[in-house]
Amino acid sequence: FFIIKSKIRIINARLAYAILANGHYASGSFSTLEKTFSVTCAATIPRIALTWARLNSVPSGHLGNVTATAPYVNLNMFIYRPNGSYFTSSELATSSVEMVYFNNTFETYTVRIRKADAAQASNTVWYSLAWT
Repeated sequence: FFIIKSKIRIINARLAYAILANGHYASGSFSTLEKTFSVTCAATIPRIALTWARLNSVPSGHLGNVTATAPYVNLNMFIYRPNGSYFTSSELATSSVEMVYFNNTFETYTVRIRKADAAQASNTVWYSLAWT
């Protein structure tokens, strides 16, 4: 997703174009504990990235500047092999981004996005997912 040059991250334009051209992205919202995707990775070094809005509600009747309010939502991302067995995960508690990179063949994986706190299952969260 990024090229690192002299400690500066810049977007890899070719990779970004390939993600868009191949439809390797999804976005939306969910108000359940978990959301599942089936993704086909078509790169030598597959990457799967998830990002979301940690503050997911805005007070009603707002004017001017919008201040998002709690609840803070944390998501974890779990990757499963085509046969259904667990493969890898990203579970950062202090970030609104989860990423995995791995060496593998061109296969279809199941991606499970799960709220870290089951008590927040009914809270709506807005997300974006991309893969190569």
